[in-house]
Amino acid sequence: MKITRLLAASTGIAIAGALVATALPATAAQPVGDAYKHKADIGAETSPYPTSWFAGSLGSGKTTDSVADTASGLTVVGDYQLMNGANTGDGAAIAALVSNARVVVPQGAAAFQISLFAHPDAATAQEKGFTTLRPTSFADPTTASLPAPDAAGGWTTSQNIDATHVKDGAYSLNELLEAIGPDAQILATGVFLNRSTGPNSVAAITWNGLTTRFTPAGTATVDKPSVSQSEFAATGVTFTFSGFVPGESVWLTSDGERSPDDYLADEDGIVIVTLGGTGASDGLVAPDTYSIDAEGMRSGVVEVVSFTITADESTTPETPAYTPTGDEKLVLKTSGTLTAGSKLTVDGSGFRPGTVVSFELHSDPIALGSAVADQNGVLSFVTTVPTSAPAGSHTLVALVNGQQIATAAVQIAATARPAALAETGVEANTGLLAAGALVLAGLTMVLVRRRANAIDAA
Repeated sequence: MKITRLLAASTGIAIAGALVATALPATAAQPVGDAYKHKADIGAETSPYPTSWFAGSLGSGKTTDSVADTASGLTVVGDYQLMNGANTGDGAAIAALVSNARVVVPQGAAAFQISLFAHPDAATAQEKGFTTLRPTSFADPTTASLPAPDAAGGWTTSQNIDATHVKDGAYSLNELLEAIGPDAQILATGVFLNRSTGPNSVAAITWNGLTTRFTPAGTATVDKPSVSQSEFAATGVTFTFSGFVPGESVWLTSDGERSPDDYLADEDGIVIVTLGGTGASDGLVAPDTYSIDAEGMRSGVVEVVSFTITADESTTPETPAYTPTGDEKLVLKTSGTLTAGSKLTVDGSGFRPGTVVSFELHSDPIALGSAVADQNGVLSFVTTVPTSAPAGSHTLVALVNGQQIATAAVQIAATARPAALAETGVEANTGLLAAGALVLAGLTMVLVRRRANAIDAA
């Protein structure tokens, strides 16, 4: 049975994170392009912007009450700017970068923002044309992607770009980028969190091919890294996956096939799933090493763990070796000449009582059958010489569990053939037909003569 059949019958539960400590660690493979950052990794804003994650300066009247690492990610009460001066991307490709960007907000809301210089080579700060582009509405937990570049009224600017594209106006991103021109330089990207929608949690931000996660780093563990087929069928194997967004759906896949059901991560972002344990009635899963992937549908977190099912040890008892008594012997009881198809009788003695003795005719082994030694170690075996046995000298071999114990010489004579007819072929047959014709003619003449005599007498 394939492991994927068990995904349909798997059971999933969620437990507190403290209970996970007893599980055995296994290597978890994160997707390429993932990084984890937490509160301690967030620095302060500097001028120019630092080439790392930092908390941006807030405007007048805006304050931050608290920032905390939680299972949902970086959770903020109050106003906050979470920005990254690294991995900014090409200013000439902002529309393409936005099309592939994602923001995961488990609770509250967040507005993505792109800070840039329109003319980075200008002489003065004012001429450089600093502005920040952001969506006109904050992303709620159900909105993972940013507004499309051509979405009418989907974007705004923090500063006037020209007389037509002004601060806080609503435009498509493509309109704003055309007004900014092709020389833009991205300074930093990130999100703005507003007190009015809080508390706000940011689980992940994807930009320029890199996903930065603010949730706890995920793990994948299995309680039995190696298990026999029978043990897997009887008790199953339990997997623990962590690092997901609390409450999100998690899918399992194996061998490219997905489980028909999904599982909900608990308040700590943990999912526990048991495979197997359905009993032998479902059949045994083939021995192999299997990989189970768990993927969060909102966060995109992928955790992978492998385990091995080993073949059950054979339960067939080994056949004990026969210990010869040293007195085993065979005596042929058949009198006369042996030929193919004739009866062959042999007596045996000296065997251990109850021993099953098999007989073969060698040199090319031909199985003849078997007999059981009685309580005195005596047996009698009767068989027919196989028609396939060639004429000549042979050896009758007595075996116990494949072990040769005793032998007896056997001479098989060639089968007699019919004399003249078999040797003369067509000529003999022709002569026979001619002789038969003469005999028939003689009989006819005799009958005719007897009839003539009878008529004369009358």
